[in-house]
Amino acid sequence: MTGRTLYMLAGEGAPVSWARIGADGKLDGRGTVRDDRPLPHEDGDFLVVSVPGDRITIRAAELPGTQAQARTVARLALGSELAGDPAALHIAAARAADLADRRLAAAVDRRLMDGWTARLEMMGIVPDRLVPAPLLLTPPDDGYLIAPAAEGGGLVDVRGADAAFSAPPALARTICGDAAIRELTAEQALLTRLQESEDPELDLLQGDYARRGESALPGLAKRASVYLFSAALLFLAAVLIDGVRHDRAADRLTGAIAERAAAAGVGLPAATDPLPALRLAAARSGAGGGFSLAMETLAAAVRGAPGISVSSLSWAGGRLGAEIRLSPGADSEALRPAVEAAGLRLVTGPVEAAENGSRSTIEIVP
Repeated sequence: MTGRTLYMLAGEGAPVSWARIGADGKLDGRGTVRDDRPLPHEDGDFLVVSVPGDRITIRAAELPGTQAQARTVARLALGSELAGDPAALHIAAARAADLADRRLAAAVDRRLMDGWTARLEMMGIVPDRLVPAPLLLTPPDDGYLIAPAAEGGGLVDVRGADAAFSAPPALARTICGDAAIRELTAEQALLTRLQESEDPELDLLQGDYARRGESALPGLAKRASVYLFSAALLFLAAVLIDGVRHDRAADRLTGAIAERAAAAGVGLPAATDPLPALRLAAARSGAGGGFSLAMETLAAAVRGAPGISVSSLSWAGGRLGAEIRLSPGADSEALRPAVEAAGLRLVTGPVEAAENGSRSTIEIVP
């Protein structure tokens, strides 16, 4: 690792501020990037992104066990506290608990996660850590720290010993009440964030959003016919391109998808990889959350079921459909454990004879 770069996102369309610490631990660059242009970074840098905390619920609670176990408990606790569909929430938990088994947990709408990660990819960044902005402030022993949030957001970030949130300045002070408040200048806040970015207390890149080295369904796009008549299928197209990035068919498929995306009202930059733009279009239209969960679930189920491959996909009414190929002796029921472990249901169709095995259809539904 040559250094560490921190990128600070504000609202959609707002500029992205960045600052870099070199290998010597000294600040050696900073700036602002507008209009979703490529973000600067050095090869080998550790990349940390802070995201606005005003739409993230952060709680400290008794969450014993491993990080994965803590996420499960936090999902039950936060899901009952927050309005809306619990399945639409992404839950993250801090790596370590204190001596009383208390640790931080965060809940955020999957559509926001999809939008942030897609926007970053559009700007050429795959982050090592994605952190709620208020968690990059050092927790005080008592009272609250208040710091200006990222440029363009109109918010302040607030950190207490057991609380963290972002809000408009007047509301933040009302929430803090009579507690002692220490306000940081923008420069003090930046230095604090850079220091805390070395080892953030909580990283949102967990579960479905954990970094992966390769596509969830490699090779699928060579056999898929993509029709971009809905925002959900824009996201599907993005997933499919991943599978053929290194195949000779990729250029032809990319061109066809770009044409269909344009017909669906989504303009893709010329002579560029359309994958990030498609993901961002799907996230902005609200197609990412339930669809991405279903896709990740299908990918995990297929990986764990030898002899089963996917030949086509469809998405309608919140249901992910797939035509599957079965090698001799394979059974679609082998997919069920992984699907049900994700809290979804598997609906299987009739099995028909096919060349070198059989074929069937399945649906993954909420």
